[in-house]
Amino acid sequence: MLVSSVAGIRGVHMLMAYQVVKGALPQFARAMAREFADDNIRVNAVAPGIITTRFHAGVTPEQRRHNLDNRIPLHREGTPEQVARLIAELATNDYMTGETVAIDGGLTMRIA
Repeated sequence: MLVSSVAGIRGVHMLMAYQVVKGALPQFARAMAREFADDNIRVNAVAPGIITTRFHAGVTPEQRRHNLDNRIPLHREGTPEQVARLIAELATNDYMTGETVAIDGGLTMRIA
């Protein structure tokens, strides 16, 4: 299981190296899934959006409000527990491989 980020899908201003690495992980998951499929080894990735963690602690209250009101269709941040449940589901689903699943409240489907 690989953990990417929606930053690898949409990009984030001033975080070029971070978004390049996170953007490479979905392709890495696909390559490994293809490589190891004959051995019944599955490889998937998750791409969290704005999750309530210390990673986003530096976001100003104004930016947080903007994100919730204008960027995230569900108008709330995700939780680490929601990401963990998705990872657990992908780990136990024996017919899914080579996929990256965004868990982002709809952030990546928005044009904002």
